[in-house]
Amino acid sequence: MPSSKITGTRTWRGMRPTLILGLIAAAIAAIAIAACGGDSEPAAAPSPIIQRVVETVVVREQVPGERVIETVVVERQVQVPGERVVETVIVKEQVQVPGERVIETVVVEKPVTITKVEEKVVVVTPTPIPVVRDDVPAPRGRPGTITFAMLDVGKGTGINSAQSANYRWGITETPFMTNFPGDVVGMLVSDWSRSADGEKLLLTVKEGVEFHDGWGPFTAQDLAWNLDDTNSKTNPESISWNAGDYGALFTDHTAIDDKTVEITINGWDVRWAANQLNNQGQTMEIFSKKAFDERGRSWMLENIIGTGPFQAIEYRDEERIIAEKVENHHRLTPMIDQIIYIEVPEAATRKAMMLTGEVDGAELILPDRQDLGERGFMWVPANSGKEQVVIFGGNYWETERADTGEQLEPWNLAGYATDLPWVGCPWEDRCPYQDTNNPPGMTDMEQARLVRWAMAMAYDRDLINETIFAGQAIPDHISMFIPTLPEFKDEWKIPYDPAKAAEYLDMAGYPAGSNGVRFEHRFVTFPGFGEEILQAIGGYWENIGIKTEAQIVDYSGIFRPTVVDRSNSLVYIQGCRHHNGLPFDWPRGPQNTALTRGGFGCGVEIPWIAQGFIKANTFDDPAERVKVNTEVAQQMYDWMPQSGIAVVPNGMMVNPKSIQSWQMRDGFESPSIQGPELIVPVQR
Repeated sequence: MPSSKITGTRTWRGMRPTLILGLIAAAIAAIAIAACGGDSEPAAAPSPIIQRVVETVVVREQVPGERVIETVVVERQVQVPGERVVETVIVKEQVQVPGERVIETVVVEKPVTITKVEEKVVVVTPTPIPVVRDDVPAPRGRPGTITFAMLDVGKGTGINSAQSANYRWGITETPFMTNFPGDVVGMLVSDWSRSADGEKLLLTVKEGVEFHDGWGPFTAQDLAWNLDDTNSKTNPESISWNAGDYGALFTDHTAIDDKTVEITINGWDVRWAANQLNNQGQTMEIFSKKAFDERGRSWMLENIIGTGPFQAIEYRDEERIIAEKVENHHRLTPMIDQIIYIEVPEAATRKAMMLTGEVDGAELILPDRQDLGERGFMWVPANSGKEQVVIFGGNYWETERADTGEQLEPWNLAGYATDLPWVGCPWEDRCPYQDTNNPPGMTDMEQARLVRWAMAMAYDRDLINETIFAGQAIPDHISMFIPTLPEFKDEWKIPYDPAKAAEYLDMAGYPAGSNGVRFEHRFVTFPGFGEEILQAIGGYWENIGIKTEAQIVDYSGIFRPTVVDRSNSLVYIQGCRHHNGLPFDWPRGPQNTALTRGGFGCGVEIPWIAQGFIKANTFDDPAERVKVNTEVAQQMYDWMPQSGIAVVPNGMMVNPKSIQSWQMRDGFESPSIQGPELIVPVQR
């Protein structure tokens, strides 16, 4: 495939979707012949096409003579004598399975929440999924060590404001975590409350938590400092992944004593403990303030002083991580001695390392997951999925921040420097360009809406799922609202209709020229996110006359700064932090608004999303929030600022001869790996 390098990008110019080995091309041709026109009103899209549903039935059978160690979570309430308190207790207790002898210790955690969770290690009979064959190799690593092949291990920085993300590896911890099945509990806090006036949060830190390498106990000063370091309001230099989100949520954070942190709320978000401060969501992590005070920022950039159940002993940026278990950890001492993460960018190489036994688990693309599953490898779900959407960047429509009233001048942003087909200008007298291509009587907003709808209808979500994703993803339609949610309406599904798409482009004033081209644009994504579908969707657009230059660009160094400073005006593939673990009632979309300015945004700023987010957060009743979000979802459908592609399940494929069981915690926005301390290894 011809390609060219462009400063950290890979480019394919005008390519057809060859990635699918001709299958999509044949299907496009067949469906295009049968396609017909329809109503010219875009909001009333054609009726959804009939979808083929494939149901997977898992048959479980006993395997005599084998022993498996499995984590079982039992939930019950406990009444503490003399108090009306229900506590979270993590218990390892003796369990007798007929015919087996098991000896286990009892470890009890400090009360932290209203749910009691018992983590038991139990010897039971395995119930494997039947496989076509057994091609699982014997592991090549030494006993007690687990090795994973990852797409990316990132940079080993020990400070939030420099884009740390060590909690994935079990090296650091966060204020909250989510236990299976979805209970939000304290990880490093033992108690929390909101003031009567709703203006403050009080967090009490957990006692008995020690930093690695003898850096002393975790205190309220550590929590307040890490919040300050992350938040764009308290640290304008922060480039944390969540700097803007924290700025929208909190104003300041103060340790009022060694155990208590007081947080001033900027804009209330009911998801604050389940998402923003949770290791299954958009979290910061805890590092040692004492280490920072004594050694300085430069030292922290190279050294990770956390509190996790694993301690980093080697971190080679973008190469490998080696971590060892922490004995007598305050939550749970891992059952494995050492864990190694190796960065392997090539999908084929990660698969090959699994097949040779060189690694015990890997992040795999969906076709490889299916293949290895049939060979006898084990899939470990992260209980979440990554939403992949087409974002029509540059549609910055807000003229006032919904939370502060700050006046904005979006017409001065780069997205409005020229007249882009997918970008609507709501203030035509202020747009810096002279708009001359709108059809008579049509506003620029309506013209751009027709273009976005055309591009959304031009690609076949079901066929992309069946071919590129091996039928294992969920076809996605409107961003932020996953079709598997019970509140999702079928009328929000976007039909595949290239004939109607071409009609909309004609209506919008973009007829095909003599060469068949209506307009040209650049279409991008990033390594590890949507590479498989970039060319395929670009090919669909080429088929309706949109000449598409598809590029893979570096995210952190090239692309992310443009969505932070709101200069981005490209059409691109990304997820906007609305994955399939999110309940429908959760307030949606602050990253699609000016609420997160100073930090990450999703290429658009939409006033009715900002208003819906704030309004939903005024209700304690989930049913009222569902009503608000239903209105937002309808607007997403009507205006189509982002068009869904698929929701790809997160998780790891592992060697069952290395890993006996691994119950990852429930996730809302989890990465592929989380909770490595919960791995139960095969004894060998």
